[in-house]
Amino acid sequence: MDNTELHYITYDSEAIWADMMAAYQEAGGDTLYPGDEKDMLLHGVLNMFVLAFAGVDNALRMATLRYAVGEYLDLFGERRDCPRIQAQAARCENVAFVMTAGEGRNIPKGTALTENGSVTWVTAEDKLWNGRAGTLFVPIVCTTAGTAGNALASGATLQLLASDANVASATTTEAAQGGVDMETDEAYRARIQENASTPTAGGTAAWYKAVALAASDEVADALAISAPELQETIDSADYSELWGTNAKSAARTAVTGEGDGTVILFIRPTSNTASAELIQAVQDAVSADENRQLTEKVKVAAGVVGVVQISATVSYDGKTTTRTAIAEASERYMTWQNGQLGKSLNLERLKAELYMAGATSVTVSAMFDSTKVMPNLYLNAHVTVTFA
Repeated sequence: MDNTELHYITYDSEAIWADMMAAYQEAGGDTLYPGDEKDMLLHGVLNMFVLAFAGVDNALRMATLRYAVGEYLDLFGERRDCPRIQAQAARCENVAFVMTAGEGRNIPKGTALTENGSVTWVTAEDKLWNGRAGTLFVPIVCTTAGTAGNALASGATLQLLASDANVASATTTEAAQGGVDMETDEAYRARIQENASTPTAGGTAAWYKAVALAASDEVADALAISAPELQETIDSADYSELWGTNAKSAARTAVTGEGDGTVILFIRPTSNTASAELIQAVQDAVSADENRQLTEKVKVAAGVVGVVQISATVSYDGKTTTRTAIAEASERYMTWQNGQLGKSLNLERLKAELYMAGATSVTVSAMFDSTKVMPNLYLNAHVTVTFA
């Protein structure tokens, strides 16, 4: 028993034995000697007492932040809205699979690879291969969470655990990153104590977005920007009034009369139309003392949707499977591109998706030249694919 720490119950075996012997002899018992049957019996009872007292003491200590460990410490963090940092697996976004010509098929998610046999990786998503010789770029993720996967360097050669006749080689084009070990008890305990003693920070773009999303399930996205930064964006020639929207004029209305201490919070409602009640609900949430810096003023305004028509002319091998994959790729791109405030239009991403789906040539055109969008603008892009 460690007497240098706080304990609620003593379970020192020698002290308990002395008390047991004193009580036994006071009750009329005789003197016991090692090897005596009564001595052995009482030592067995002593062990049960020690285990019981130690268990009770440990349970009481687990109810204190100072001594709690493991899941007991997690309970303290949960009550303080401070969850433990969990282990994360490392990821490499681009592994170059050099493919030899063959029958087009799917490289399934979960295809296992390794560099040295000690760490295993799997492909992070399904990847459609069109059957032509060339390079297929596939993301992989480590099967073991933690920092071990971060050791995978750029240019590393990987081997498939199950051989594939069409995969000539697999080489990383960038180093793996993102692997994080689970937070230790001591580090987590210190962070819980800091979290409990520090008032809500507020004031960050991520914080205001989180508060807005929590204010109502009708809020699909939110973006916070300081009034001076928004004014600079409005004045910049890089951001024009695109596609007949009123994004710039709406932003100007939101920032007019606001000074350095104002944060403009744009929201995107799920219905694309922000009611006055929804804006007020978010305004009330972000204006609460516990959610904002006392020196800041937060003003909530509705975002503006920009409808974008994109035409893609595609050549392919004529196979039905390839045509289906190309159509799915365009849908996947629209899901990725649409609905996020301030997200620039990325036509190169669309081209890449179509080529990876099996297109042999792609020509993309849109109704504008600039790809930059105002912070209060979110896109609703629609891709029309024409098969040549």
